[in-house]
Amino acid sequence: LILQPGRPFVMIVTLPVNSVEALVLFYSGSSFSYVSLDFANLANMSRQEISQPVRVSSPGGLLSCSTVCPGCDISIEDEDFTTNLFILSLQPFDVILGMFIVV
Repeated sequence: LILQPGRPFVMIVTLPVNSVEALVLFYSGSSFSYVSLDFANLANMSRQEISQPVRVSSPGGLLSCSTVCPGCDISIEDEDFTTNLFILSLQPFDVILGMFIVV
């Protein structure tokens, strides 16, 4: 693994998210973390509407997220993490983990 200063860290893996296998993109260039609507439904994730939508710049243009799945469990080897995931239209990934978890 080679990290280049000034460039985002990117890695694709399969991990359990809420005990369901997910295709996960680690992307240090993202300030937040996201989940696809299809995966949120599959993993039966609870949801909350937020008062201030999060705006996301993507290759397809500006997107808006107004729903979050709070307290999602992510297992990486023997470590468990809990995070909030904003619902976003994602293809082909189930989850994008932003800089909070990329250390």
